[in-house]
Amino acid sequence: MKIKKKVILLLLVCVFIFSVIAFEVAAAENWWVHPPKNGKNYVIGYTPRTRLSPVVAICLAQAKKTAQDLGVDLRVLDIDSETDAVGQAKVIEDFITQDVDFIIALPADEKAIVASIMKAEKAKIPLGLIVSNAETLGVNTAFWMFADDYAGAIQLANFTAQDLNYEGNIVFLTGVIGQYACEARRQGFKEVFRTYPNIKIIAEQPANWEREKGTRVMEDLMVQLGDQIDAIIGFNEEMGIGAARAYEAAGKTHPPIFAYNGHLEALTKVKEGMLKATIDMNWALLGELMITRATEILKGEKPMGELTPLACNLVTPGNIDFYIKKLNDLGITR
Repeated sequence: MKIKKKVILLLLVCVFIFSVIAFEVAAAENWWVHPPKNGKNYVIGYTPRTRLSPVVAICLAQAKKTAQDLGVDLRVLDIDSETDAVGQAKVIEDFITQDVDFIIALPADEKAIVASIMKAEKAKIPLGLIVSNAETLGVNTAFWMFADDYAGAIQLANFTAQDLNYEGNIVFLTGVIGQYACEARRQGFKEVFRTYPNIKIIAEQPANWEREKGTRVMEDLMVQLGDQIDAIIGFNEEMGIGAARAYEAAGKTHPPIFAYNGHLEALTKVKEGMLKATIDMNWALLGELMITRATEILKGEKPMGELTPLACNLVTPGNIDFYIKKLNDLGITR
């Protein structure tokens, strides 16, 4: 009987030892799961491309609210321009030096960001990407979270074609060539317009998501193309509004302008008639999800590496009041 008890005790000890070893192995594999490093709250570092962007402001407003609700400290460091990849790499290095628990980036350059993800991983800090479907295979990217830009472009292109009665000459004002959002939108627009033989894309010029550059590019296109332009598609609203400003400065009536993103000023321009339609990219939902997902990953409640596409919505004069109210309810009133 004593021997039997000893055997049972020995088995229990072995089970305990193996459990401890298994836990330590799992913890070593899931290096991103841990309690707050400062013993109080998780600290999340967030680097948008630039806070000057009104849609980034929507995302940030919701992210701050969600962080407060979850008891998370959110630190934000932005960069000088939409394309400042070097500056963004330095910001991420700053977050690594601060030993934050998690980093979220809206990448200025989706190829350059891979090196930063690897540096963060070496420091055992998970790094997730928003507004990005970058190819970072083989690198421990915490998540990819983005609006389904391709699907949104399909919606906007079909609305544009219908508005033009399926014929006319269109000008594209594109974002930064190579960035996910720019390429996905271009693909969707072109796929639709290829199905209508009487719709032609007569110019395609980058304006890097910027309003002032949109104005300058449009001024040049007005000289080159004159009255040939039947419609303008701004790959974001900043460039679309910039294009309208170019016509206003020249004392001319601009052709229909269709845009993309969903910030409050642009929604107002849809209501006023400057823009014919735009796409709401769910920026508030993105701000909420990126903080929630980062916290869940740190707690081990969600896995690393999930791809999360968000739905885009076509915004027209018929439904504009709903989308304006949605931003007003978030505290965004101008």
